[in-house]
Amino acid sequence: MKPSHLLTVQQFSNLHQVNKRTLHYYDTIGLFSPTQKGENGYRYYDTTQSVHFEYIQFLKGLGLSLDEIRTYLQQPNAQDFLKLADEKLGELARQIKQLQRQCEILQLKKEQVEKSLHPVEEKIQIVDCQEDAIVLLEVRQGLEDTEFFKKIKEHFSMEQLPLGIGTVISLDGVRQQGINSHEGFFFRCFEETIPSTSLRKPKGRYLCGYHRGTWEGIPAVYERMLHFAKEHHLQLGAYAYERGLNEFVIEREEEYLTEVMIPILEEKVED
Repeated sequence: MKPSHLLTVQQFSNLHQVNKRTLHYYDTIGLFSPTQKGENGYRYYDTTQSVHFEYIQFLKGLGLSLDEIRTYLQQPNAQDFLKLADEKLGELARQIKQLQRQCEILQLKKEQVEKSLHPVEEKIQIVDCQEDAIVLLEVRQGLEDTEFFKKIKEHFSMEQLPLGIGTVISLDGVRQQGINSHEGFFFRCFEETIPSTSLRKPKGRYLCGYHRGTWEGIPAVYERMLHFAKEHHLQLGAYAYERGLNEFVIEREEEYLTEVMIPILEEKVED
């Protein structure tokens, strides 16, 4: 054993960066007490108690109540510790996964809002996209909100809603009627929760356009995009993907920015 030194309550609290009232409370409930009490009534901790104290704080940080910690420390044994370790490792793994999901959502939303701050409304461009796992839900006219969200819940976790809801648009409907013909809604998925009903938004080149304002102005975006495709001899896919980029940071509908993406299949070969 290394030589030990006595510390006052103030010194011990400073060493471990803990409130003195916490030490008094631990002493009162019999969880952690000073090794000595002087004739002057002062309490003193032994420096060798530091490891024991930090072990208590570690268990508390894992979510154990003070009663649970006290019960365990009264009769510590390997089997109880191993059981505790397995339970807490499982909980920590779930918490880490949840934090990773939150980071993914926050990073996506940050990128979308940054994009919305630039004047992109008149820009038509070709972009390279990575593969995305999505859930595609077909919808019918007159579907009520409660039924719609019930349908969502059947296919994937509601916690994924902050990733955003997009709409799938038939280009044939746009060409023939000049209006948005909604074929359904799509949702991005967390990779570890991809349901069997999910699709893959393929990796590749996409024609990309934007509209700021109400939905009534979106057909004009399609008109510009189709004209761009014709000019550049691009063969487009059958469906477009629409999604909002800044719904969390605006007050007026006129500020809403919609992104339209259409997969490019190939370049047309001229006769």
